[in-house]
Amino acid sequence: MKRQNFFIVLALILTFLARLWAQSEKIQDEELLFKVEKAFLGNYRAGDIQHFFENKIIEKDQRLRGPIVVMHGDVTVHGEVLGHVISVYGDILVEKTGVIEGDAISIGGAVLIHRQAWIRGEIRELDVADFISTPLEELKINRLMIKDSFRSQSSQNYIPAMKKQWLWQPENDYIFARYNRVEGAFLGVQWPVERTLNRLVPFGHLGYGFQSKKWRYELGAKIIVLNHLAIGGSFHDLTDTQDDWIAPLSENNLSAFFFKKDFRDYYRNKGWELFIQPKFSHNFGIRLAYARALLFNMNNVTNWAVFRGGHRFRVNPQIDEGEMHSLNFLLNFDNSSDLDKNPRGWFVKAKAEIAGRSLGGDFNFDRYWFDLRRYQPLGWSSNLNFRIRFGTSTGTVPRQFLFDLGGISTLPGYDFKEFSGNRMLLTNFEYEVDGEGFLQEIWFLHPFMEPFKIFLFTDAGWIWTEDNESALSFNNFQLSQVKTDIGIAFGTEDGTMRLSFAQRLDGKGGLNIALRVSRPF
Repeated sequence: MKRQNFFIVLALILTFLARLWAQSEKIQDEELLFKVEKAFLGNYRAGDIQHFFENKIIEKDQRLRGPIVVMHGDVTVHGEVLGHVISVYGDILVEKTGVIEGDAISIGGAVLIHRQAWIRGEIRELDVADFISTPLEELKINRLMIKDSFRSQSSQNYIPAMKKQWLWQPENDYIFARYNRVEGAFLGVQWPVERTLNRLVPFGHLGYGFQSKKWRYELGAKIIVLNHLAIGGSFHDLTDTQDDWIAPLSENNLSAFFFKKDFRDYYRNKGWELFIQPKFSHNFGIRLAYARALLFNMNNVTNWAVFRGGHRFRVNPQIDEGEMHSLNFLLNFDNSSDLDKNPRGWFVKAKAEIAGRSLGGDFNFDRYWFDLRRYQPLGWSSNLNFRIRFGTSTGTVPRQFLFDLGGISTLPGYDFKEFSGNRMLLTNFEYEVDGEGFLQEIWFLHPFMEPFKIFLFTDAGWIWTEDNESALSFNNFQLSQVKTDIGIAFGTEDGTMRLSFAQRLDGKGGLNIALRVSRPF
């Protein structure tokens, strides 16, 4: 009961802080909006500028006189905008029939253009931190801040070009598919959380596994209160995993479908949850939830893939089945930007999970993990990126909630999930540089490496087990047991597709080669 009272008091305090933060954020938004208009719309009268403070859609038959400025929302253009379009903390999406008779400027977002869309003027994507720190006088003439700015050479001065395409992402976000060894082919429909009905935000999905012959679903909703606080809940019957940090869903789908490489372990999660979700700013929020769930084993139901016919999928490991009652606290801070070119910024994510004891259920354990990342530019053509991930737990931890290391995204020089325990420490360092600059002294390789990037990386980590009930007990940790590796990777300009070669440094194994279609962190 004391633990529950603590979380109730914590929720009240966080709600109060959210209101204070919202007031501070409002002032910051007003200052940022003033600077945006002075920098890019100085020749317009205030009454000529249209402002929107949520997602804005210009329909196919709509003709809107600009300029328009959208704060904390995306702009989707199906019709025509007669003037500039500026989005702050949001994306600009210009669809097939969209026309912008001016510049398309996104600050803290991206500009995504259909190949048949038309834009007159410049396309600009600016980093928020750089924009804020640059003096107003320099903004009007400083071209170094423009990550992608170009003009068409045609007589019409239009830009009929695709600015960016998302890999493996269908145009219809109501339909989704996946492939894994415990469901086979899975097809579903979903209600994206971004689709809002005033302050009521429904979300959920329904899908069917064709080899498992099982339905999976989630049905929930949240209510937006005070603009920066959401309260909601959901019922669900999910195919769940603890491995989404190892392999993104899109990459795992491709790997399983083509090569019988499923990097996730699964269990069935059937239950419900209630949550409260304060959002302090566009890049910082927390989530407090109470959940009840029945956890069940899932077995392999398919062994089909396009290639590697003589191999078999890894056996999906058994879990400790039972009913779990838990409190979950999640913190997320992310001001990173431009991950597909010159990454910069911080990413912090942490979770505390309290199960059992006075909450009831079949499990009694506490589990905590923390993930810190930094993306640091070293110039126009190189970056130093690092991650520190730490985890600890106490009590009788179910097998599915133990920590694992080894293989992609963790220690790539070692076997997949080679190490397991209730304590984890992992560090990853990566130096990325344009291939053209890195090999400029090697004349015969220089022309071939121009469109590629080179990644030099090293990793260190260890997992061990402690019997002490204290989450801060590390008596069994020994520096000599830390596992390390080094490696090199060759990838595309955006770093999302790469061929890596990793070598463990304990002298026990050979070279590990992996083809990735996502960043390791």
